Amino acid sequence: MRISAVLPTLNDAGLLPACLQALREADEIIVSDGGSCDGTPDIARSLGAQVVTGSPGIGAQLARGADAACCEGLLFLPACT
Repeated sequence: MRISAVLPTLNDAGLLPACLQALREADEIIVSDGGSCDGTPDIARSLGAQVVTGSPGIGAQLARGADAACCEGLLFLPACT
């Protein structure tokens, strides 16, 4: 089964590189950003993650990530804290 990892983020730039490194075996990584002002989306893109953006709120962020996913399995992870 192919797995899409979905990470809701909000100003997680400092934690994101290590988190994405830990998920490198996922078939797809989607960062669902809720309006970060610290460069989180740019860092995620530079590390190979797909980024979707929108309003903050865990439910909305997870839904956006799930809608963008292409794999049959979904792994939802909290922001990498």
